[in-house]
Amino acid sequence: MLSDFPQELIERFIEEIGPDASALRSCALVCRAFAASSQRLIFSELVIAITPETCNVERLLDVLLHSPHLAAYVHTLKIVVIFNQQNRHEPILWSPAVAPILDLLRHVKSFTLRFPERRTQTDWGSIPKELKAAICGLCHQSRLESLHLIGLGFVPDPAEFAQLVTSSALKELSFIGVTIPPSSEHRPETKGLTTCYLELGLSPLDFVAIWGDSLSSVRNLRLMWPQDIESSRSPQTLLNAVSPSLEDLHLDYYRPFSQGSSNAVSLANSTKLRRLVLRVHINGPFITRFELYNSVRGWEDLLQSACSPALSTVVITIIVDFFDDITTPQPIIPWPLLDELLAGPRFPSLGNVEFQVKLQPYPGVLGPQYSLQQTQFVEVLRAELPRTRARGIFQCNEI
Repeated sequence: MLSDFPQELIERFIEEIGPDASALRSCALVCRAFAASSQRLIFSELVIAITPETCNVERLLDVLLHSPHLAAYVHTLKIVVIFNQQNRHEPILWSPAVAPILDLLRHVKSFTLRFPERRTQTDWGSIPKELKAAICGLCHQSRLESLHLIGLGFVPDPAEFAQLVTSSALKELSFIGVTIPPSSEHRPETKGLTTCYLELGLSPLDFVAIWGDSLSSVRNLRLMWPQDIESSRSPQTLLNAVSPSLEDLHLDYYRPFSQGSSNAVSLANSTKLRRLVLRVHINGPFITRFELYNSVRGWEDLLQSACSPALSTVVITIIVDFFDDITTPQPIIPWPLLDELLAGPRFPSLGNVEFQVKLQPYPGVLGPQYSLQQTQFVEVLRAELPRTRARGIFQCNEI
């Protein structure tokens, strides 16, 4: 009988089924031997979706209260607020059952709180006091390793926000769509952060840059500039804090920095850097070629500042919301200078240079003069970077 099968064989069978919750439930109903392993997999990731129509989580609370052992299986928790585009400003219906659920979950390793992007500036303020306390309690757990806060809007009290970054085990942290006043009094207790993803355009830079030693172990850093930074500190302050350990850097910005900008950064102190990802999203109108020119010059300045002998991978992603004619002759894009840097002796370990290209035509204004396809642009890149190609490390793909 199936109940006599070794547990290792049952575990292997469940692994083959994967995340198919329906199949797992069927197995558990047919054979009790499958129940515990199936429950462990089904409840390993829990998503609580909050919608304007309903927040029906009472049933989940009943299940956890009736079967308290299930709470220990939840290692990944996501609270996702979902809105229809037509009703983006409707009030959020927070069920009173959400806070008690969080109080029951004591083994969470990864927690995400996500609001819709650019919904309002006060989404954090819409959370009931009891639920905020439950969220802070969950974030304070010693097991929490990964925390992602997305779209919270303006958080007026740095002390309140600092309570979210208190887990001594925290290794991965994301702030996206969060506005935080600077404070020199509130720093995270953790000193083991290895991965950070920060959207600097909404001002957490002042808040994070003062963390000092708490950032000294960061190996993976992603910085996103959706707009001009309103900050008393340069992004270089943050880079200097993480430079001793930084191995993977991802710079994602919508508008290239002009030369000499206070927001420009140097990689001179990042001597352990192994991977560099540069992503630019150019949005017109009528500035595409000038923005591309500034981007390439900015990449050259950044690479000239780098001195890590371990740098092995450079990925450059170009996304163009295609408003104007990128084929106009001026200004001349300085691809040869970039080619010289990538193919030269500066980076002896460099084994992969990958360009990713996506040109998005603007509906309604396309004509013969705007007909450049991204396949043609890829061919231009191949032609303009002959030394990098000859070194055998060049790739270029459409995305």
